[in-house]
Order: sequence, then C-alpha cells, then structure tokens
Amino acid sequence: QALEIRGSSLGKDHPDYAATLNNMASVHGNQGQYDQAMKLYEQGLEIKGKALGKDHPDYATILNNMASVHDAQGQYEQALQLYQQALE
Repeated sequence: QALEIRGSSLGKDHPDYAATLNNMASVHGNQGQYDQAMKLYEQGLEIKGKALGKDHPDYATILNNMASVHDAQGQYEQALQLYQQALE
C-alpha cells in the first residue's frame, strides 16, 4: 500500500519510491525470498542511480543490501563483487 501511495503521489522514478522498494526487498530477504528481494533491489538501484547518481550513498546502500542477499545464499563471489562496488 505504501508503494502505491508513493508511486501515485511522487512518481515511480522518485528516490522515496526506491526507498520503499528497498524496504520491501529487505523483508523478502529476511523471509528467505531471495529472488523477490533481488528483483526489488534491482528496481530500486536503477531508480536511485538515475535520480541521485551512482556515487550517492543510497546507491551504495542498495548494492550492499544486494551483496547481503548473495552472501546469505552462499554466493560469495557475487557478494564480494557487490560489496567492492559499494565501496568505490
């Protein structure tokens, strides 16, 4: 419901919309629904990248969150790549 409200009031390209996607992804990740979490993180990452730039701390936060999903699944190489990207 929050996603619908933010999408209709702010637009689906707004950073706050991406923040809601990020929060939803976190819940899915905590529930072990990794594929759904990654889809939402990827959507949020694209929005944040376009709206704020790839050098913004919020962009790095989503990369870090995506790395955590890979880490939780034992996909350590993918996790390390994203953690490294978040630091750059």
